[in-house]
Amino acid sequence: MLASSTGKLEWSLCIFYRFIAKFDSAGFLTTKAKTFMDDKKIHLTGRIDQIVRDYFLAHPEVKSDLAKNFMPLFIEKGIFSKDVRAGKPIRDLLRELDAENQLELLHHCAVVRNEINRSWYFERL
Repeated sequence: MLASSTGKLEWSLCIFYRFIAKFDSAGFLTTKAKTFMDDKKIHLTGRIDQIVRDYFLAHPEVKSDLAKNFMPLFIEKGIFSKDVRAGKPIRDLLRELDAENQLELLHHCAVVRNEINRSWYFERL
């Protein structure tokens, strides 16, 4: 628990091996089980990042594009087997990465959070 200059207690976060532990405003330690991505998804995420990086190197005129527009490229490279409902496989993977706070694994990924949904983009760095 940290005290700020205003005298209010702030949240502090400690990450243990398989748990996330926080001190709440009353000073109590609360824990929550941490989920970990498996190695296959981490490898898949790395391959997607390489494919997007190579795409932007080959197409310097493109600044950003919707993630679902990369699905034909991902299918061609063997990342996904088919496109379902206009990019649902990549959107599901991005949603899962976002839920696990792992979006930083995809350096080119950007998200616009609307009130109801999210728009996923890949942008040039």
